[in-house]
Amino acid sequence: MWAFFYVNLLVYFMLLYSYFSSAVPSPLYSTSCQLQGQFHLNGMHKAGDVVLGGVFQIHFFSVFPDQSFISEPQQPTCHGFDVLGFRQAQTMAFAIDEINRNSNLLPNVTLGYSLYDNCLELGIGLRAALSLASGQEKKVLLDDTCVGTLPVLGIVGDSASTSSIAISTVYGLYRVPLVSYFATCSCLSDRQKFPSFFRTIPSDAFQVRAMIQILILFGWTWAGLLVSDDDYGLHAAQSFQSDLVQTGEGCLAYVEVLPWGNDQAELRRIVDIMRKSTARVVIVFAHESHMINLMEELVYYLEKVNFTTPFGDQVLFDENGDALPIYDIMNWLWLPDGKTEVQNVGAVKESVKGEELTLDEDKIFWNFESKQRHKSLPAMGIGFRAALSLASGQEKKVVLDDSCVGTPPILGIVGDSSSTRSIAISTVYGLYRIPMVSYFATCSCLSDRKKFPSFFRTIPSDAFQVRAMIQILSHFGWSWFGLLVSDDDYGLHAAQSFQSDLVQTGGGCLAYVKVLPWGNDQAELRRIVDVMKKSTARVVIVFAHESHMINLMEEVNQFWEDTFQCRFAPPPTGWVEAGGALCTGNEDLDNGETEFLDLSNLRPEYNVYKAVYALAYALDDMLRCVPGRGPFSGHSCGNLQRLEPWQLVYYLEKVNFTTPFGDQVSFDENGDALPIYDIMNWLWLPDGRTKVQNVGAVKESVKGEELILDEDKMFWNFESQQ
Repeated sequence: MWAFFYVNLLVYFMLLYSYFSSAVPSPLYSTSCQLQGQFHLNGMHKAGDVVLGGVFQIHFFSVFPDQSFISEPQQPTCHGFDVLGFRQAQTMAFAIDEINRNSNLLPNVTLGYSLYDNCLELGIGLRAALSLASGQEKKVLLDDTCVGTLPVLGIVGDSASTSSIAISTVYGLYRVPLVSYFATCSCLSDRQKFPSFFRTIPSDAFQVRAMIQILILFGWTWAGLLVSDDDYGLHAAQSFQSDLVQTGEGCLAYVEVLPWGNDQAELRRIVDIMRKSTARVVIVFAHESHMINLMEELVYYLEKVNFTTPFGDQVLFDENGDALPIYDIMNWLWLPDGKTEVQNVGAVKESVKGEELTLDEDKIFWNFESKQRHKSLPAMGIGFRAALSLASGQEKKVVLDDSCVGTPPILGIVGDSSSTRSIAISTVYGLYRIPMVSYFATCSCLSDRKKFPSFFRTIPSDAFQVRAMIQILSHFGWSWFGLLVSDDDYGLHAAQSFQSDLVQTGGGCLAYVKVLPWGNDQAELRRIVDVMKKSTARVVIVFAHESHMINLMEEVNQFWEDTFQCRFAPPPTGWVEAGGALCTGNEDLDNGETEFLDLSNLRPEYNVYKAVYALAYALDDMLRCVPGRGPFSGHSCGNLQRLEPWQLVYYLEKVNFTTPFGDQVSFDENGDALPIYDIMNWLWLPDGRTKVQNVGAVKESVKGEELILDEDKMFWNFESQQ
C-alpha cells in the first residue's frame, strides 16, 4: 500500500519523474526516482523518528522574477519580516520540544519538524506543502517493499483559507492530515471535498452566527457589510446574509467587497456609499490590510484645514505646509520595582513669544546623582513606484475624450514616512500639484515651497527640532557632546542645520560627528561605539531612525541590560553599591518584560500549539494499538515502518484531550474544533491611549450557542448605545 501511495504521490505532484520497479526486477525500469527540480524555500528543520510539517507566514511579500523561459526560471524571493508568523513557527518548535520531554506522550519516539515560509503567497505555500509531502531528496532509492517513514506524517498550517483549500485539495487525495490554526472558511467543513482537513479555530459559520447574536442583543437591525475579496470574505458574506434572513431580525443597507491592494477609486466609491448610508453599524469580515487601506481614504482640502481634535489639539498648516510645531520632552523614569516608564516632563512649542521651552525639572529622573554638564542626557525604489501608480492609476489603457472630464485616480496622498522618499515623490507630485501629506518626513528641506509646492506634513520640520534640541542643551549647560546622524536626507540635513545653528548660538562644541550606517554593519558600528567610549563627551545627540539605534544598542548590549535591569561589567560607578545587579548572560528571557516579548495576545500561537498536540495525541493513540484488536483490515494496527497517512486521520478524528491550560481539544464530524470566540472591545484610557480588553465570549455549550457579555465593561465612543 505504501508503494502505491509513494509512487503516485511523486507522479501526481509533478515534482518527480519516476521509473519504478515491480516485484520482479526488469531492465526496463530503474530502481530509483529523481526530483524534476527543487524549490528554494525558507525553512527550519529538526530531525526525528517522525517529522511533522508546518507552513507559516514568515514574510509579508514575495517577488516573482520574469518568466521568459529562454533560461531556467528563477525562484521567487521573499521580504518583509512578519514577527507574528515567526512567533507561530517558534510555537510549533516549542510544542514539539515539550512533547519530546514528556515521557507519558509518545514514549520512545522523538518528534522532528520541517517548517516552511509561505511568504503570504498561494504559489509559495503550495510549493512548501508539496515539498513536505514528497521530500526534498534529489534521488530516492526504491526497494522491493518500499518500507520506510513518510517525509512528514502531518502538516500544521496554512493560516489562510484560500491556501488551505488549495493544499488540502491535493492532500485529501492521499489522506495526508492538514491541521490549520487560522483558516476559518466554512467551506473547509465539507468532508467530501476535504476529508483530511482539521482545524483548531472555529469556522466562519459559527463566527457569523455569533455576530448575528450580538446584533440582536443590541437591537441593531440596519447595518452595512464589508468583506474581503477571497474565500474567507465571500463565504462569510454568503453565510451572513443567509442566516440574517432566517432570523428576520435585521436588514443590510449595503454589501461591498473590499479590493486587494490600494485601489483608491474603488475604496473611494465604498467610502462614499458608507457616508451616504443611514446605517451606523458596519460588520466587517476582512483582513487587517483591507482595513488599513480603507481607513487611509481621506479628504484632501488641506490648505484651509483648521480643526481641533477631541484631545484639544489644533491642527492646521502654515504657508510651507508644516503643522504647528510642538515636541514633547520625554524622560525614562526608573520605578522602585526595576521597571521603566516613559513620562512627559515638558515641551518645546511655537507660541506668541516665539519658540518656548517648558520643562518641569522636578519630574526628571536622572541615572546619576549630579545634573551638571559633564553627565549624560536622558535617552531622548518601491515607495516611488507606489506613488506613481497612485497618481497615474493602474489601468493598462485609458480612453481620452474631448473634455478629459473625470475623477483622477486619487485626490491626494498620505505618506511617505521617509524624508528621502518624500523628496523624490513630492518632486514629481509638485509638477502636477497633487497634494501629499506626510506624517513622519521631517527634513527641513521639504519646507521649500518653490521645490515642493504641494507638500504638507503633520509633524514639525527638523529646523524646529534642531532649535529645540539646542535650547535643551543650553538649559542644562551641556556644552561638550557628540552627534550621531543617519545616512540619509533626514540625518544629513539635520546635522548641517544643527552645526550651523550651534555655531550661531556659541553655546557648545561637538566632540565628534558620526554617520550611522544602514544595515547591521558590525565593523562600522564597533568603530563608532569605540569613538563614543573613548570620548570625554557624555552627552550624545542623535538624529536617526529606530533601526539605526537598534543596531547601535545591540552593539553595546543595551537590549539585554534594559530587559533585565542589569549592567555588564564593568558597571557604572555606584551601581553595585546601590543594589544594582550585574548581567551574567544567563538571564531567562521568559522573565523579561519588553514589547519584543509581549505575551498578552497568544490566540494564534495557542491554536498552533493545540494543532501540534492533536497530531501528537493521534500518533500516540495509534502506537498504543494492540495487534489483533486494531481498527484496520484484519484488526491490524498501524506502525511507523508501514504507516499510511489515512491511518493517522482515523485517530485524529477521535482525538480528545485537555491542554496543560485546561482547554478541551476535539474535532467534530467536519474536522472543526469546539467553537469559541472572545468578544474584544477597545477601551479609551484617560491619558488618550487605547487598550483592547475582553468583554465576553460566544461559545458552544450544552445549551447550544451561548453569548456571554459584560456590558458594564464595554467602552462606547458615543453616549447612546442604541
